[in-house]
Amino acid sequence: MVAVRVEGADVLLVRLEGGEVRAYDNRCPHAGSPLSEGRLYAATLTCATHLWEFDARTGDGINPRGCKLRRHPVHVVDGVVRVRLG
Repeated sequence: MVAVRVEGADVLLVRLEGGEVRAYDNRCPHAGSPLSEGRLYAATLTCATHLWEFDARTGDGINPRGCKLRRHPVHVVDGVVRVRLG
């Protein structure tokens, strides 16, 4: 995973097993901490601040449930990752 700036917004890019790429706001919905400071293990993204966990494939909260990361559409063309903010 890597933090990038897209049109002035902080975005987290996550490469999943199999090479698929997801893009999310680079902040935890709990306290706004940068998710890029956390860790990615398999498909679980963990926030470093309070250890909230998210499914990196969907952005859904694992612990706690009921929260969700804001996801952005991604297209990879010739190895270039293109993120559309929405």
